[in-house]
Amino acid sequence: RGERKTDMGNVYMVRHGQPDLTLQHVFCGSLNPPLNELGMDTAKKAAVRLADVVFDRAFCSTLLRCQMTIQQFGVEYEIDEARRELAFGTSEGKPYAGLYAKTPGENDEYRKYWPNYTFPGGDNVPAYFRAAGETLRRYLRDYPQGNTLLVAHAGFMGAALGAATHGDPARLFELRISPCDGMRVWLEGETVRFERV
Repeated sequence: RGERKTDMGNVYMVRHGQPDLTLQHVFCGSLNPPLNELGMDTAKKAAVRLADVVFDRAFCSTLLRCQMTIQQFGVEYEIDEARRELAFGTSEGKPYAGLYAKTPGENDEYRKYWPNYTFPGGDNVPAYFRAAGETLRRYLRDYPQGNTLLVAHAGFMGAALGAATHGDPARLFELRISPCDGMRVWLEGETVRFERV
């Protein structure tokens, strides 16, 4: 790997590559499909994109799509349930049309109850949101030096960054995170900062 080291603690969060269910625009959640051909290709490109980063430790969720993605980085890694995707319960495998607004105000009605929503048979949104933020802060606190790689899910990444920055569960899906998008996250004092990488 490359030689970019740091005395400051950085967490690099990378979303997993694309499985076929992503193309079908359905809630994937705890369903466990493998990456498709494009997903493998974007995972390899993400590893190349971050090839100059020396990762001191690496973690991913329990699901196959994350494991297949992190394997492209050629690093030893640990599996941790704390980075799991939001459990959509009975909505898993069903379309998520309307979740992302195409025009301003389109899903305001949806957002109105979102901060207190529990997916039937799945997660309570604000509880998941808070837990993801606490997980991210734990990594930033526990590893104040070096680079940590987390390969995770869009729901986890959006929740973790949202809870650690603005704290509003209604904005959980505001940050658009495409397959294999990456974020570098660090602390400035007690303030969480991030940028796309």
